[in-house]
Amino acid sequence: MPVTYYTEEEFNDLKKIIDAYSYFSSDIERYFERFDRTENRKDSYKIDEYNFIPLDMHRFISCMIFVLNLFKDKKFFKLKFLDVGCGVGTKVLMACKLGFSYDSAGIEIDKNLAEIGKKLTQLTIFNQNALSFDSYNEYDVIYYYVPIKNSKKEEQLEEKIENEMKIGSILMPFSKVSAKIEKDERFEIIQ
Repeated sequence: MPVTYYTEEEFNDLKKIIDAYSYFSSDIERYFERFDRTENRKDSYKIDEYNFIPLDMHRFISCMIFVLNLFKDKKFFKLKFLDVGCGVGTKVLMACKLGFSYDSAGIEIDKNLAEIGKKLTQLTIFNQNALSFDSYNEYDVIYYYVPIKNSKKEEQLEEKIENEMKIGSILMPFSKVSAKIEKDERFEIIQ
C-alpha cells in the first residue's frame, strides 16, 4: 500500500467528498459532452479540435492521489496544476479540491467552453491555443487527455510542453502521439 499524506480518517472523509463531487462533475461533463456535439456547435469546430472528451473522473482522481503522494514532502496548496484542453474545467476544480493551489488553471481553445468553465469553477481558464501558451514552466503538474485531433499538431504540443515545463514537474498525459519522451534523459517515467 502506498504511503499517503492523509491519515486514514482524513482519507475516508476526503473520499466521501470526492465521491460525491466526482459524480456531480461526471454529470456536468456528460452534459457538456452532449451540448458540445449539438447541431448548433458542429460548424464552430476547427478541423484540429476534438469535441469535448472527458476522462472518467474516478480514473483521474486515482492518478491525482498517486501524484500527490509523489509530492508528499511539499505543501500541496502551493502546487499548481494545469489541464491542457480543459473543457469546462472540472479536472482543474477537482485538483484544487484535492489540495492543489487555487492558482491552478486550464487551457481551452473553445471560447464557449472556456467562458462556461470560468463561471462554473471560478478558476482561471485561458481561452487560447495550447500551442501558443507560454507559461508551461509555471506549473507543477501538467495534465492532458486527447487535446488535439491532428496528430502532427499534438506531437508539436507534446514537444512544446516537454521542452518548456520546469524541472521537477510532473507530466500526466493520458494520450501521447510520440514516444520520444521515453528515451529523453531529462525525464523519468513513473508508473
